[in-house]
Amino acid sequence: MAAAARLGRGEFVGIMVTLFATIALSIDAMLPALPRIAADLSPEHPNSAQMVVTAFVFGLGLGTLVMGPLSDAFGRKRVILGGLMLYGVAALACAFATSLEALLLLRFVQGLGVAAPRVVGSAMMRDVFKGR
Repeated sequence: MAAAARLGRGEFVGIMVTLFATIALSIDAMLPALPRIAADLSPEHPNSAQMVVTAFVFGLGLGTLVMGPLSDAFGRKRVILGGLMLYGVAALACAFATSLEALLLLRFVQGLGVAAPRVVGSAMMRDVFKGR
């Protein structure tokens, strides 16, 4: 909260918007690649490729339950940075996935990681701003 007080309102809002946008980017950036993923990783069941979005959302849902208590225990900054690092490592590993199962697991891990900025960002905004 002290760091947010040192930032201007516009800077703080910009950082929060960027953190929240990682979720939308993570889903929307994958959608155009679904036909290619299906052709490369599951040619016998092309509709299975759609599960990359589902796996991500499941990870996000589970991560939402975990990240709040972690941020209370270890601090907001550490949890946000840890989540973003987990997300980034999983994203890099997704690029090298050789099976649909591996890709689904990595997308689940990405969802876990991206839950941190979402949950902790919401808590930070409640810390800094009051009212609607």
